[in-house]
Amino acid sequence: MGNLCAGGIGSSHAPTTYDDHVQMTPPRQRPATPTPGQSPLRELGRRPVPPSPGASRLNTPMRTPIGTPMRSPMSSVEQRMLQDIQQMTPEINHLIGVTRGIPPLRAQYDAAVQVQGQIRRRLDGDIRAGGGDDFRRRMGRIRNQVTNYYARHPDAALPPAQRPRGGAAGVSNDVLQTASNMLTGFETVVFHGANGMESLKVLDHLQDIARNREVDPAVIDAARQADNNPAALVANLLALVQQNPPILSSNTRR
Repeated sequence: MGNLCAGGIGSSHAPTTYDDHVQMTPPRQRPATPTPGQSPLRELGRRPVPPSPGASRLNTPMRTPIGTPMRSPMSSVEQRMLQDIQQMTPEINHLIGVTRGIPPLRAQYDAAVQVQGQIRRRLDGDIRAGGGDDFRRRMGRIRNQVTNYYARHPDAALPPAQRPRGGAAGVSNDVLQTASNMLTGFETVVFHGANGMESLKVLDHLQDIARNREVDPAVIDAARQADNNPAALVANLLALVQQNPPILSSNTRR
């Protein structure tokens, strides 16, 4: 009995060795109970830790910044407004026609030409050009002034119909050459808004202006509105050949 108590000498069993390096599983900590001054939702307000610079972003969800406007297709309201503006084109063209070449109505003519240019830009997508209500109000004012003029001057007659010449547009030769090169592909900046047949029709208008031929008055208006800008000149003349019915050069094959 004494031998057993003194180190286990003479025992038939191998001594048991305990490993000092065995790691014990730490006990699970119970979540702390919020104090009366703390909200249980306070954890939701914590921002996630941003990924390190070298971390992959493949699995990082994309976040849309707060306040970023979402792009949406053209609404039905916008479509109806553009259709309404498109229907103003015949009237503004008529107002230009009945005021062109009449000195007492020069201010009304200039105002109508300005509205016509803004209508074209708005139909091309430039929202800064104005809106339908503004166009309608200005056209109504021009119409009333023209009507009052003819009411006060019943004997007034329009000047004989005559076609102006291209030189009246005041477009420089350099601008005409650059505009032609944009259509034919010989310019660094190429105009891609016209197909082959439309490009030829615009070129006919440019040649009429360059050679001082007789042109439609609308060609003079379109060229003046371009203000010696080649790209704007091409765009304005293209609008003439694309409208229905088109305004074509007398030298264009029909």
